[in-house]
Amino acid sequence: MSSTLPRKGRKQVEDITGLQFGRLTVIKYLGRKKHRKHYWLCKCTCGGTIELPRGGINKPYGVRSCGCLRKETCARNRQDPTKHGLHKHKLYSIYYSMLSRCYNPKSQRYKYYGARGISVCFAWRESFLDFYEWAMSNGYKEGLSIDRVDSTKGYYPNNCEWVTVSENSRRMNENRKR
Repeated sequence: MSSTLPRKGRKQVEDITGLQFGRLTVIKYLGRKKHRKHYWLCKCTCGGTIELPRGGINKPYGVRSCGCLRKETCARNRQDPTKHGLHKHKLYSIYYSMLSRCYNPKSQRYKYYGARGISVCFAWRESFLDFYEWAMSNGYKEGLSIDRVDSTKGYYPNNCEWVTVSENSRRMNENRKR
């Protein structure tokens, strides 16, 4: 621990200098700032820098870049569903439901997915178009639903397949009985 770090109550503030979170590497401690939070200077792999409170760095939904990642993703995919023209496609509903089950604690199905650690691969999570392209090249047809081959793993291209709704229900019931 660096001697320049202050004490936080009885404990000394944890030194996270040098640790990497997403595209960010923590460079140095900046002291207390807004709302008396401990702030850190982080450098992004693109060369940009950003000042962040400790709580904004290492969280599941924490900051992963200086802002370049979002710009790249939006530019590459035109992520707004109304821009790619597929927001009314049945696959968009399947995609949105998959994300909701895994990342929205208010979703009815979250307890079976997100709460159990089931996640969606980064490429799909960031881009509906990537998911759409995978689905179309891997047998998607109207009336099918997405299913995970290994129910203990997340939604990844090598762990997903398209099955009928009745087959998916049958598999789900078998897994719950185990």
